[in-house]
Amino acid sequence: MPYIQEFTNDVFVSYAHADNEPNPVGFCWVNKFVEHLEIELRRRLGGTQDLKFYFDEKSLRSSDHLRVLLENVRTSAAFVAILSPSYTARTWTRDELTAFGSSAGEPGRLFAIEVLPIDERDGIPEQIAHLHRIRFWWTEPPKEVPYTVTPTVPPDNRYITRLQDLAECLRTQLREMANPQGGRSQSPSIEARATNPNTVLLAQTTDDLDEDREQVRRYLHQYGLTVLPDRIYPQGGLEFAAAFRSDIKKASLFVHLLGPLPSRQPPDLPGSYGQFQYQTAKAAGLRTLLWRRPDFDFTAVAHHDRSLLSEPTVLAMGLEAFKAEIVRSSQPQPAPDNRLKADPFVFINADSADINLASALNAEFKRHNCTVAMRATKGSAAAINRDLEDNIVQSDAMILVYGKAEQTWVRGQLRLYSRLKHQRPRPLSVLAIYKCPPKPKPTIDMAIPEAREIDCTRQFTLQPVQDLIAEFRR
Repeated sequence: MPYIQEFTNDVFVSYAHADNEPNPVGFCWVNKFVEHLEIELRRRLGGTQDLKFYFDEKSLRSSDHLRVLLENVRTSAAFVAILSPSYTARTWTRDELTAFGSSAGEPGRLFAIEVLPIDERDGIPEQIAHLHRIRFWWTEPPKEVPYTVTPTVPPDNRYITRLQDLAECLRTQLREMANPQGGRSQSPSIEARATNPNTVLLAQTTDDLDEDREQVRRYLHQYGLTVLPDRIYPQGGLEFAAAFRSDIKKASLFVHLLGPLPSRQPPDLPGSYGQFQYQTAKAAGLRTLLWRRPDFDFTAVAHHDRSLLSEPTVLAMGLEAFKAEIVRSSQPQPAPDNRLKADPFVFINADSADINLASALNAEFKRHNCTVAMRATKGSAAAINRDLEDNIVQSDAMILVYGKAEQTWVRGQLRLYSRLKHQRPRPLSVLAIYKCPPKPKPTIDMAIPEAREIDCTRQFTLQPVQDLIAEFRR
């Protein structure tokens, strides 16, 4: 008999009744969430009539009701905890967790979401302390006030995405429990991954980067790449390590998104989740790509994952450019071409106000083994000006960075180029004005036929650099 049929209820939803009180627009959040989750899960299971949700809507409970409730907890195939400060403060919700834990013989059956952040000082129940929690709340800097994501009209994409992520995790778990003889490792799709060179292992990240991680996962799927894991990892240290090491054997590329927050440190895992994943991937000889935002100053970070942010494989770029880099890196590497290729000498001309942007461009060109130079900043005024003119005359490509610099500065550099270009031995292959935030900015109102504009005023990205390099190397 399939394992799932031994249960009287498939999914038990545990919550604090305070989180289901009518909100300012009149609907009860938990009621709506359970309704939407059941619909979404039924769709993914093929509309099965066997699926049951147990959702206790009574705030007052008799002793008989309590007995039936705990029995339903013990016999449920999966348990979804809707976490909040009210949840952790209630004795009854902890009793439900304990009752489910006493009957749960397999990892992966307990799921948790947060409708509001939980203060670690309030004493998180041990069953969920190290569990990955899908976050149904958001903040709006600089206030850092948490707001619950709601199924508003028109629908909030954050709510829909997170709801579907949870439904997919539940679907995977219920399918595996219904086919215990087959197991995860026997799935044809999993077996195929073992020989697929285009399989990306997308590391578990901190909660604040969940949205970015999901964007990356969906983007890679659009390009036909296999992305692991195909479900949320179990969060006990030993179980997490076993599941991660199993996926390492099937992957060809390891990708990790990094931010300002530290990953958790379970007591039975060496280091943190973040450190363990990266070190394990490196030890297995896997190619690694790490990412952080270009405007994130990691030098101020003091927590235990700080070393990850300074790894040589960290790319500081916009998320869109990083997604494209993952796709490029996942492709089979071409055989080395021993023919001599002369890449152009690139000169990045930037005002002191845009030195950080120029440094990011410089690092990206260097990463692709390009000859590149930035504007000199040390020495006498005469020496600095002479170096500037030499770079304009001798470079093969020049990029003017137009971020915080004044419009007059950009115009001045274009006039200088126009005056010196007759000294050049050959025309520039590229003269680009790299327009960066902030936006809006004054138009340059100066035309040079060979100049082109690269508009990144909405969001700074390094994707145009990669496009230029591809153009150079055609």
